Amino acid sequence: MATEPKAHETKPVLAADGHTTLGFCEVKKYRRSSGQPLKEIIIRDTAMTCVATIYVYKLHSRVHCGSLAVEGQPVDSKLAVDIARAALEYGQDAQTTLKSILEAAQRLSLPRQQSSQGKVLD
Repeated sequence: MATEPKAHETKPVLAADGHTTLGFCEVKKYRRSSGQPLKEIIIRDTAMTCVATIYVYKLHSRVHCGSLAVEGQPVDSKLAVDIARAALEYGQDAQTTLKSILEAAQRLSLPRQQSSQGKVLD
């Protein structure tokens, strides 16, 4: 990114057991600028190798894994660690990592969308 982030945070991504470190999730938030992402989520493994990068825009996200890239729904930065966990646990290659990120983003954002629309959750 050409501009400096207004906020920057790196968090460890832990496995479901709560003890094993799978990698790290770095979230950078930027000031609103035309054509530029609002957030950048970088998922790294324990060797600090970049596994995936998610560029979050107002209406969509662009997910990059290796040479693959696809657009999806916007990712809430509060869900970044959970999405990173799915990517690091289930992704063996770029294609399965990409698929697990998109599935996790959709699955995790569904309850948030329903509760914001006033629907009763079980």
